[in-house]
Amino acid sequence: MKDAKKKKKDNNNVVNLKAIEADPVNTAMQELEANLLWSQTTTGTQVIKNAQKNYSVFMKHHPDLRGCFAFDEFDNQPILTAPIPGSYEDNGQPFTPRPFTSSDVTAVVQWLDEHSKIHGMISKEKAEEAMYFAADFNRGDRLKQYLETCAAKWDRKRRIEDLFRVHMVASDWNEYSKEMGEICMMAQVLRGLYPGAKLKIMPIIEGAQSIGKSPSLEALCPDGKMFGDSPPLPLSDTLKSGLYLRGKFLVELAEMAPVRKTDQNELKSYITRQNEEFIPKYVRNAVSEPRRCMIWGTTNEDTYLRDETGATRYYPIEVETTFPDKIREDRDQLLGEAVVALKEALDAGENWWELSPKAQEYLVDLRDNKAEDDPYTSVVLNYVEGLTEVTTREIVLKPANYKDRPGLGLDNHAGRGPGMQVAAILRKNGWRRAKKVKSSGPYRGQAVYLAPKKRS
Repeated sequence: MKDAKKKKKDNNNVVNLKAIEADPVNTAMQELEANLLWSQTTTGTQVIKNAQKNYSVFMKHHPDLRGCFAFDEFDNQPILTAPIPGSYEDNGQPFTPRPFTSSDVTAVVQWLDEHSKIHGMISKEKAEEAMYFAADFNRGDRLKQYLETCAAKWDRKRRIEDLFRVHMVASDWNEYSKEMGEICMMAQVLRGLYPGAKLKIMPIIEGAQSIGKSPSLEALCPDGKMFGDSPPLPLSDTLKSGLYLRGKFLVELAEMAPVRKTDQNELKSYITRQNEEFIPKYVRNAVSEPRRCMIWGTTNEDTYLRDETGATRYYPIEVETTFPDKIREDRDQLLGEAVVALKEALDAGENWWELSPKAQEYLVDLRDNKAEDDPYTSVVLNYVEGLTEVTTREIVLKPANYKDRPGLGLDNHAGRGPGMQVAAILRKNGWRRAKKVKSSGPYRGQAVYLAPKKRS
């Protein structure tokens, strides 16, 4: 084998390569020699065996190649962290880590041809497998490392509580908007630090068009590729969704379009899912990848919440204007403070995602104002006027042309959906489900709802 090149690789600090770089060249070559498999030709000559292990040994131990391969746990893919010797990028210029390409495999094969003295024809397939194998021994998480760096450099000035006063200006600056600044930023860094963590919060930035809602959210990401605003529909397509969310730190449901086009149960599942489970093409087994992003919504409308139970995941914030450049300027400090605040809250066992009673009361009223009118509302409220108790089933089945109390006029095959809508309307208007059921009559066994108590 030819002497190893002794020039230092321009490795990127996204992944931890210190252990590899610290090995002296001579030590690395000794390890390489010790790990190689040898064979003997018919003439008795010792040669390096054309075995998969030997390809991997060169990738892991040879000083020319050992700093070239890593696995980025954030993007969940192997990356090239330094140019392959002899490739077009091996020109002394700064190198930006990137995913493997087919030309990288070709460059490795050419290097092996020239330097390895592996017996026989160099196998491109074995070379590629060895690149993946070597990358696994040098794993790092560029998002987590970035967030930890931000925390270490935080200047101890509090900013996150002013997120919706300084960076995205809330229409109503109050206890709710102040607390939401802290909660949103801590939620944003949660999965960056703890992949797949449980998260049921979806902030919705509501404001006029062209005030910079999307640019403001993108500004929270250290890399534009970590931001996404076009999740593939339908959201139930786990393959497309899983591939799209790889390498994403923040995903925007722009103008809340997917909310209108998606079944509410599917939407709830998408928002709260902790892991993406899917079967990539050309792979036999399903993969499960912990989610690393937080999902935000944006809209320029003032009514957009369709489902009462699903609405508990939505946290609307009305904003008048935004300052993306200010967010970008303060981003490292905002994220650093959020990391410190989150870790302190977790260490103390605090429910950091909960609002104060005053802020929660404001949120309940806010959600009510954002709810779309249900077409059944007027029929239901007219039907229950003057009643003290009722079942959802009777409202659903009572004919629409009934003289006394017209109902929805649906038949027995309508399914559970209309009944759930009626129940939601009743609850929204103060009715509560009793612990009893109808004991007789045509609606026997049906749950009973009781009218709200009249205030004296």
